[in-house]
Amino acid sequence: MEGEAKSNDRRILTIGVTTMVVFLLIGVGSAAVFSRPACRLVAPTFVALDVTVGSDNDPLAAFGNDDLARFVAAVDQAVERDVTAVDAFGSDRLTLFGPRLAAIGASVLLFDDMHRPTGQVLFRDATVVGGGDALYALALTNPTSGQIDALQPIGSDLTARTCVELALVSTPLAFFLDAADGEVLLLRADEDGEEPFVEVRDPNAGRRLETPVELTIGSAGQHGVRTAGVFFGGLIVFSQALTSTPNDTVVWGIDRNDGSIRFTVSAQQVRDVANITGDVAVSLRRNADGVALVLADDDREILLDVADDDGALALTTDIKPQLALSARYTPVFSEHPQVTLRDIIAYGNTDVLLVSSGEHTIVLHVPDAR
Repeated sequence: MEGEAKSNDRRILTIGVTTMVVFLLIGVGSAAVFSRPACRLVAPTFVALDVTVGSDNDPLAAFGNDDLARFVAAVDQAVERDVTAVDAFGSDRLTLFGPRLAAIGASVLLFDDMHRPTGQVLFRDATVVGGGDALYALALTNPTSGQIDALQPIGSDLTARTCVELALVSTPLAFFLDAADGEVLLLRADEDGEEPFVEVRDPNAGRRLETPVELTIGSAGQHGVRTAGVFFGGLIVFSQALTSTPNDTVVWGIDRNDGSIRFTVSAQQVRDVANITGDVAVSLRRNADGVALVLADDDREILLDVADDDGALALTTDIKPQLALSARYTPVFSEHPQVTLRDIIAYGNTDVLLVSSGEHTIVLHVPDAR
């Protein structure tokens, strides 16, 4: 009887251990399926390209979109030059990527010096930002707050650098602010909104600098919605929404090299210059000469120039460089209202336009434009 009892105990123990192992394996498998690392979701893929899309002889056959084809033909006639058009599906802006031009958005489309597409990086699910020596493909989980869970740098030779997971347990949440000159600017904060700081990363050093900022009380997500930041030369301009507390800091000027704070601007200073009351949403915009503080008040925008030496504010009309560059094409756009200019950039002696109609987007190269 005693031997039988011991045998039963061993069977019970074996069944218990086996059951525990099975449930553990099920749990691990479920976590792998339902909690996949964000870097795995970005998944960059390189594609070599060597063919320009479009037809100089039959522009109506280009792109599968008659509105764009007619627009290309009209630009060709207006400038009296042979323009080159390339399909750029999913692109929303142009940028200088290393020494060459790229169209970025849901992918990266790289051009050579002859304005021919030479390579493309496709992603499973990413938003591409930046310029200079590195672009960044972001796993954007909340477009409203700018929260990102992963950051995939792409080198100027279209190679993928080390991807960084930004949504790990016990790490601050990350919110995208800006990317330029091979670097990316983030706001980081604990989930409850405590200990916020501005962070600059590059592909080589990772987190290159961090600067603590004191923000209005709120969760990390609220911080993401209320704040903005841009690079401008050797300066980082960072801002938060304008609240009723007069002594709250609204604008920070942060040294881009060492993270020190060069200047701050209080809520009361902003109100005195803009002549506004109440809580106001604040954003930032690079303009022709520097950075403008954009105040959204009663369905209108109030624009304030921010001096890069001491943060002094002055009302401005925010003249964008793109407006002067695109002026020569205004008559063509007026005749083709179905076509929208998404971005324009001067690349050497060539004007490069990113235009769209419906779901179609193209890059248009106008040579000898200078």
